[in-house]
Amino acid sequence: PAFLPSSLDLLNPAQLAAILHKSEATVRSDVHRAPERLPPRVVMPNTHKLLWLRSSVEAWLVQHQEVGAIQ
Repeated sequence: PAFLPSSLDLLNPAQLAAILHKSEATVRSDVHRAPERLPPRVVMPNTHKLLWLRSSVEAWLVQHQEVGAIQ
């Protein structure tokens, strides 16, 4: 397979779950049940694969960061 630069790294549901500290089952469920709880995903024509761009996930996390949040 061709090398993808880091800005094009694709994440599968298990990888996204690890980043978000959720279970893979929750991520898969949220895709349909509550998509607003997840970063925007990549929708490729003629496929049902669940994929996210790492850079989009990182940007989404920054956008949802609370200023002054307790660690």
